[in-house]
Amino acid sequence: PVTPPISPTPPAAAPVKTVEAPEQGPVAPAKLLLKVLAGKRPAAATVYVKSATGAPQRVMVDRKARKPVEVMLPPGEYRLDVLSQGYLAQTRKVTLSREVVPTVSFTLAKAPVSKSQKVRLKKEVVELPRMPRFAEKQAAPRKGTTAGLALLMDMFVRDEKLRLRIEGHTDNRERPAAAARKTLSEARAAAVAKALVDAGLDASRIETVGLGDTRPKAPNLLPRGRELNRRVEFVLLRKQ
Repeated sequence: PVTPPISPTPPAAAPVKTVEAPEQGPVAPAKLLLKVLAGKRPAAATVYVKSATGAPQRVMVDRKARKPVEVMLPPGEYRLDVLSQGYLAQTRKVTLSREVVPTVSFTLAKAPVSKSQKVRLKKEVVELPRMPRFAEKQAAPRKGTTAGLALLMDMFVRDEKLRLRIEGHTDNRERPAAAARKTLSEARAAAVAKALVDAGLDASRIETVGLGDTRPKAPNLLPRGRELNRRVEFVLLRKQ
C-alpha cells in the first residue's frame, strides 16, 4: 500500500506586537494681538471672535489699554467683528498659526449723527449719503467716492442675516452696443463688491448683476443725467 505524503507542519506564527498610539495632548494655541483705536488713542470696544465651528468668543478691549490685547486661540481661520458705542462696526478675517503672531489693528470711524449722513432705506433699496460714482466708460469707482461703503459694512456686521445684491448701471452712450453696456455695468457691480470683500465682508453674502442702460435714473439727454445713470444700487436681501 502507498503511504500518503505527510503535509509539513506550518511554522508557528510570529507573535503580533501591539503598538499603542501616543496620547494626543491638547492643541497648542496660537496668539493674536488686538488693537482698537479711535484716531490715535485706544478705544473701548467689544470684539467677537468667530470661527466656522463653535460659539463666538467675546473679547473686551479697555480704552485704557496701552498695549495690544493678547488672545489665545486654536490655529485656524477666524472673523473678528468689532463694535464700539458711537462708532461704525468693522470686521476682519485672520488666519492664526503657531509660527506667526499677527497684530490686527482697527481704527474706528465715528457713526454719523445727522440724519442727512445716515443710511436711508426705500423699501429694500439702500441709499448712502455718498454713493460710489463712475467716470464715463470706467468700471472702477472714482477715487474718494467709496467712503460711504463703511455705513454698509456697519449694517452687515450688526445683522448677520442680511445679504446684498449690487446692481450696476450705465448711461446710453458709454458703449455702442447694448451687450457691451451690460458688460460694463456688471464690471461696476463687481468692482464695488470687491471693495466690500476687501473690507472684510464675506463674499457669500453678496451677489451682483449688470443692467446696462435699461433702468435710467435720469434722462440721458444732458451730461448731468448721464452721470447720475453711471451708478450702482444696493438692494437688501435677507437669509431665509
